[in-house]
Amino acid sequence: MKFYLTAKAVSEAGASSMAHTIVRLNGAIGVIFTDWIKKNLPRPSR
Repeated sequence: MKFYLTAKAVSEAGASSMAHTIVRLNGAIGVIFTDWIKKNLPRPSR
């Protein structure tokens, strides 16, 4: 359901496609990246 809601929202915002990428973050890189994401990307509204 979450994917559908995301796809609907981006479509309504004008996107004609969407994609995702899976990355493997080993060791400390995962912690650093997760911390950066939490600080720099807004939380979705509920």
